[in-house]
Amino acid sequence: MYRVSEYGAVADGETLCTAAVQKAVDDCSANGGGVVLFEGGRYVLSTVFLKSNVAIEISENAEILGSLNFYDYAPEEKIEYPLYQDSSHSFFDHSMFVGRDCENVKIFGKGKIDMRSVWDEDGVRGEAIKHRGPKCIALKQCKNVEISGLEIVNVTDLAVYFAGCENVDVHGLKMRVY
Repeated sequence: MYRVSEYGAVADGETLCTAAVQKAVDDCSANGGGVVLFEGGRYVLSTVFLKSNVAIEISENAEILGSLNFYDYAPEEKIEYPLYQDSSHSFFDHSMFVGRDCENVKIFGKGKIDMRSVWDEDGVRGEAIKHRGPKCIALKQCKNVEISGLEIVNVTDLAVYFAGCENVDVHGLKMRVY
């Protein structure tokens, strides 16, 4: 069990906790996997890159808040192929939880993720999706994925996005997106 609070994440609803959470995910992965736990409180995050064999548990009294600063999130990655739709469907890094080529990934619990309706006010992501903000969960070419039990609200782009993933189980989600 890797408690984000033990890595310096502050559950005050104001402090950006991304670096602490990423360190917990990295340590969990380096030690063969396990659970990264958000206990009660309100944690502010931008982009966290998931790893194989790591589960993210958001407990019942925990709320993950998206950073209100659009520029806190990772920029769109460079791609070596033509866009297959707009940039919303082609890029993954500009999201809260990102997984690429991961196996045995789980995001679960009885808690809540509130992206807080962050918008791209400067049109950084192009005219086709001008003003959309970051995705909540974006997974590409992942295997053995479970997303369950959470409430996800106030997402201005895609709430949960999969591309090329195998053996995906999504259940018990409550979503309210814009």
